[in-house]
Amino acid sequence: MICDNKDFLRTLKEIKNRVSNETNGLIEYKEFIAIPHFGFIILRFILNKETVTLDELDEYEHYPYKIVSNDFLIDFMGAVYKKAGVDFSSLGAKLKELNKRLTKEQSNIVCPFAKEINNDKNELLSVGGFPLDSDVWEIQYDEDGIVLIILSNQNRVIKEIDNNPPIVVREVSREECFGLVKAALYAKRNKTSLARLIK
Repeated sequence: MICDNKDFLRTLKEIKNRVSNETNGLIEYKEFIAIPHFGFIILRFILNKETVTLDELDEYEHYPYKIVSNDFLIDFMGAVYKKAGVDFSSLGAKLKELNKRLTKEQSNIVCPFAKEINNDKNELLSVGGFPLDSDVWEIQYDEDGIVLIILSNQNRVIKEIDNNPPIVVREVSREECFGLVKAALYAKRNKTSLARLIK
Protein backbone atom coordinates (compact mmCIF):
# COMPACT_ATOMS: atom_id res chain seq x y z
CA MET A 1 0.00 0.00 0.00
CA ILE A 2 1.15 3.52 -0.73
CA CYS A 3 0.85 4.42 2.95
CA ASP A 4 3.77 2.01 3.53
CA ASN A 5 5.79 3.01 0.47
CA LYS A 6 9.21 4.32 1.57
CA ASP A 7 9.63 6.68 -1.38
CA PHE A 8 6.20 8.20 -0.87
CA LEU A 9 6.66 8.55 2.89
CA ARG A 10 10.04 10.22 2.36
CA THR A 11 8.53 12.65 -0.15
CA LEU A 12 5.63 13.37 2.20
CA LYS A 13 7.99 14.06 5.10
CA GLU A 14 10.05 16.46 2.99
CA ILE A 15 6.93 18.36 1.92
CA LYS A 16 5.56 18.46 5.45
CA ASN A 17 8.81 19.79 6.91
CA ARG A 18 9.41 22.37 4.21
CA VAL A 19 5.90 23.82 4.31
CA SER A 20 5.93 24.04 8.10
CA ASN A 21 9.44 25.46 8.30
CA GLU A 22 9.03 27.98 5.49
CA THR A 23 5.75 29.33 6.93
CA ASN A 24 6.95 29.23 10.56
CA GLY A 25 4.29 26.65 11.40
CA LEU A 26 1.43 28.69 9.96
CA ILE A 27 0.60 26.03 7.34
CA GLU A 28 0.88 22.39 8.40
CA TYR A 29 0.27 19.14 6.55
CA LYS A 30 -2.68 17.14 7.89
CA GLU A 31 -3.53 14.20 5.60
CA PHE A 32 -3.52 12.79 2.10
CA ILE A 33 -6.15 11.02 0.02
CA ALA A 34 -5.64 9.13 -3.23
CA ILE A 35 -7.87 9.77 -6.24
CA PRO A 36 -7.49 6.68 -8.47
CA HIS A 37 -9.91 8.02 -11.10
CA PHE A 38 -7.38 10.74 -11.97
CA GLY A 39 -4.28 8.95 -10.71
CA PHE A 40 -3.21 11.65 -8.30
CA ILE A 41 -3.02 12.45 -4.59
CA ILE A 42 -4.55 15.38 -2.74
CA LEU A 43 -2.52 16.78 0.14
CA ARG A 44 -4.60 18.53 2.78
CA PHE A 45 -3.29 21.18 5.14
CA ILE A 46 -4.44 23.10 8.20
CA LEU A 47 -3.91 26.78 8.94
CA ASN A 48 -2.82 27.72 12.44
CA LYS A 49 -4.70 30.99 12.51
CA GLU A 50 -7.93 31.74 14.36
CA THR A 51 -9.43 33.92 11.63
CA VAL A 52 -8.69 34.17 7.92
CA THR A 53 -10.03 36.11 4.95
CA LEU A 54 -10.52 34.84 1.41
CA ASP A 55 -7.72 37.13 0.23
CA GLU A 56 -5.37 35.57 2.76
CA LEU A 57 -6.46 32.07 1.78
CA ASP A 58 -5.60 32.85 -1.85
CA GLU A 59 -1.99 33.31 -0.77
CA TYR A 60 -1.83 30.53 1.83
CA GLU A 61 -3.42 27.87 -0.33
CA HIS A 62 -1.11 28.51 -3.24
CA TYR A 63 2.06 28.44 -1.14
CA PRO A 64 2.50 24.63 -0.95
CA TYR A 65 2.45 24.49 -4.77
CA LYS A 66 5.81 26.26 -4.70
CA ILE A 67 7.13 23.10 -3.06
CA VAL A 68 5.11 20.26 -4.60
CA SER A 69 5.00 21.77 -8.11
CA ASN A 70 2.69 19.68 -10.32
CA ASP A 71 3.04 16.38 -8.46
CA PHE A 72 0.01 16.76 -6.16
CA LEU A 73 -3.24 18.67 -5.75
CA ILE A 74 -3.51 20.90 -2.67
CA ASP A 75 -6.37 22.04 -0.47
CA PHE A 76 -7.15 22.92 3.14
CA MET A 77 -9.26 20.98 5.61
CA GLY A 78 -12.91 22.01 5.78
CA ALA A 79 -12.45 23.69 9.18
CA VAL A 80 -10.10 26.22 7.55
CA TYR A 81 -12.66 27.13 4.91
CA LYS A 82 -15.31 27.55 7.60
CA LYS A 83 -13.11 30.23 9.18
CA ALA A 84 -13.34 32.14 5.90
CA GLY A 85 -17.14 31.91 5.86
CA VAL A 86 -17.77 28.84 3.71
CA ASP A 87 -21.21 27.32 4.37
CA PHE A 88 -21.10 23.55 3.88
CA SER A 89 -24.84 22.98 4.37
CA SER A 90 -25.53 23.09 0.62
CA LEU A 91 -22.15 21.83 -0.58
CA GLY A 92 -23.60 19.01 -2.70
CA ALA A 93 -25.71 21.39 -4.77
CA LYS A 94 -22.79 23.80 -5.17
CA LEU A 95 -20.51 21.03 -6.40
CA LYS A 96 -23.05 19.82 -8.94
CA GLU A 97 -23.35 23.36 -10.27
CA LEU A 98 -19.55 23.70 -10.46
CA ASN A 99 -19.38 20.42 -12.38
CA LYS A 100 -21.70 21.90 -15.01
CA ARG A 101 -20.01 25.31 -15.08
CA LEU A 102 -16.32 24.37 -15.11
CA THR A 103 -16.51 22.21 -18.20
CA LYS A 104 -13.04 23.08 -19.48
CA GLU A 105 -11.08 22.16 -16.36
CA GLN A 106 -8.88 19.12 -16.86
CA SER A 107 -6.14 17.60 -14.75
CA ASN A 108 -2.56 18.04 -15.89
CA ILE A 109 -1.10 16.68 -12.65
CA VAL A 110 1.62 14.10 -13.19
CA CYS A 111 1.78 12.27 -9.88
CA PRO A 112 4.97 10.19 -9.44
CA PHE A 113 2.95 7.63 -7.47
CA ALA A 114 0.13 7.02 -9.96
CA LYS A 115 1.16 3.38 -10.43
CA GLU A 116 1.07 2.73 -6.67
CA ILE A 117 -2.38 4.34 -6.42
CA ASN A 118 -3.69 2.07 -9.17
CA ASN A 119 -2.16 -0.98 -7.47
CA ASP A 120 -3.90 -0.07 -4.20
CA LYS A 121 -7.20 0.36 -6.02
CA ASN A 122 -6.94 -3.07 -7.62
CA GLU A 123 -5.91 -4.73 -4.37
CA LEU A 124 -8.81 -3.23 -2.42
CA LEU A 125 -11.37 -4.03 -5.12
CA SER A 126 -10.11 -7.62 -5.20
CA VAL A 127 -10.34 -7.99 -1.42
CA GLY A 128 -13.88 -6.58 -1.49
CA GLY A 129 -15.01 -8.81 -4.34
CA PHE A 130 -15.65 -5.91 -6.73
CA PRO A 131 -14.84 -5.89 -10.47
CA LEU A 132 -11.38 -4.42 -11.13
CA ASP A 133 -12.88 -1.99 -13.64
CA SER A 134 -15.02 -0.35 -10.92
CA ASP A 135 -14.61 3.43 -11.07
CA VAL A 136 -12.88 4.21 -7.78
CA TRP A 137 -12.95 7.84 -6.81
CA GLU A 138 -11.06 7.97 -3.53
CA ILE A 139 -9.03 5.95 -1.08
CA GLN A 140 -8.72 7.23 2.48
CA TYR A 141 -5.97 5.70 4.57
CA ASP A 142 -7.01 6.21 8.21
CA GLU A 143 -5.57 4.87 11.45
CA ASP A 144 -8.74 2.83 12.00
CA GLY A 145 -8.87 1.39 8.49
CA ILE A 146 -9.34 2.20 4.83
CA VAL A 147 -12.30 3.84 3.10
CA LEU A 148 -12.77 2.92 -0.56
CA ILE A 149 -15.11 5.26 -2.41
CA ILE A 150 -16.72 4.24 -5.71
CA LEU A 151 -18.39 6.68 -8.10
CA SER A 152 -22.16 6.31 -8.33
CA ASN A 153 -25.37 8.34 -8.37
CA GLN A 154 -25.80 8.51 -4.60
CA ASN A 155 -24.01 8.73 -1.27
CA ARG A 156 -24.15 5.61 0.91
CA VAL A 157 -22.15 2.85 2.59
CA ILE A 158 -22.44 -0.35 0.55
CA LYS A 159 -20.09 -2.76 2.30
CA GLU A 160 -17.96 -3.20 5.41
CA ILE A 161 -15.14 -5.72 5.13
CA ASP A 162 -13.59 -7.40 8.15
CA ASN A 163 -10.01 -7.23 6.99
CA ASN A 164 -6.64 -6.15 8.39
CA PRO A 165 -6.99 -3.20 8.16
CA PRO A 166 -10.83 -3.08 7.99
CA ILE A 167 -12.28 -1.63 4.79
CA VAL A 168 -15.44 0.44 4.41
CA VAL A 169 -16.75 0.76 0.85
CA ARG A 170 -18.91 3.76 0.00
CA GLU A 171 -20.62 5.13 -3.06
CA VAL A 172 -20.59 8.86 -3.80
CA SER A 173 -22.19 11.18 -6.33
CA ARG A 174 -20.15 11.40 -9.52
CA GLU A 175 -21.36 14.95 -10.22
CA GLU A 176 -20.32 16.20 -6.79
CA CYS A 177 -16.88 14.60 -6.94
CA PHE A 178 -16.13 15.93 -10.40
CA GLY A 179 -17.35 19.37 -9.33
CA LEU A 180 -14.97 19.37 -6.37
CA VAL A 181 -11.93 18.39 -8.40
CA LYS A 182 -12.75 20.83 -11.21
CA ALA A 183 -13.03 23.58 -8.61
CA ALA A 184 -9.70 22.61 -7.05
CA LEU A 185 -8.03 22.54 -10.47
CA TYR A 186 -9.52 25.94 -11.30
CA ALA A 187 -8.24 27.31 -7.99
CA LYS A 188 -4.77 25.91 -8.67
CA ARG A 189 -4.62 27.35 -12.19
CA ASN A 190 -5.86 30.78 -11.09
CA LYS A 191 -3.78 30.89 -7.88
CA THR A 192 -6.87 31.37 -5.76
CA SER A 193 -8.49 29.44 -2.92
CA LEU A 194 -11.00 26.65 -3.35
CA ALA A 195 -13.01 28.47 -0.69
CA ARG A 196 -13.99 31.16 -3.20
CA LEU A 197 -15.75 28.62 -5.39
CA ILE A 198 -17.61 26.69 -2.68
CA LYS A 199 -18.58 29.56 -0.37
